[in-house]
Amino acid sequence: MKNTAPHFRSSAIFLALLTALLLAAPGLCLAAAAPAPAPAAPPPAPVIKPHVLAATEKINVMIEGEPEANRAVTLDEKGEVDLYLIRKIKLGGLTAEQASRAIEKSYLDGLFLRRPKVSITIETQVIQTVMVLGQVKKSGNLILPSDRVVDIVDVIGLADGFNDLAKESGVKVTRIMEDGVTQKTWDNIDVGAYMQGKKPRKDALVIQPGDIINVPMRMF
Repeated sequence: MKNTAPHFRSSAIFLALLTALLLAAPGLCLAAAAPAPAPAAPPPAPVIKPHVLAATEKINVMIEGEPEANRAVTLDEKGEVDLYLIRKIKLGGLTAEQASRAIEKSYLDGLFLRRPKVSITIETQVIQTVMVLGQVKKSGNLILPSDRVVDIVDVIGLADGFNDLAKESGVKVTRIMEDGVTQKTWDNIDVGAYMQGKKPRKDALVIQPGDIINVPMRMF
């Protein structure tokens, strides 16, 4: 009588392998069909902003065909300058292009010139700063970039980020208004949420020169 045990053992091993393969197949198929993760969204491009004229800046005002009207002037504390014939005009808060158009309008409205064509160049530019206090790695007066809009997240970056004691959800911003007396404040700004993507960055507070940013200490 023949010994068939090896044949049965081979068949049993084959069936066990086949069963394991069939059980694993759905998982393998699902893994193969799973879509690749979407690439991370690129960071938003910085919003470029034109420079606006400010008090104590020196500018050159040139009028085509009117050399006697050309002036190198400094904006006073009110942002005003004294120009040929039209006298005082406020240019503070305007871009060079807007200021040129405003001067042209003044010459036209006063019937001083028929077709004024004004151009402005900035000779000395004011360095714009904000004050950052509290729990950041670099506090004090920080220089703002002059060529782009800066939000509260950018300012914390200029301060080299929060330190280990910072309450990232409690940032306060104080702004002195144009009258030099009135203040506007924003309390409990959750900068950490913007940094972590929990809040849309487009909603972050835009910072202006002269703002005071205070980062409190978190309570343990």
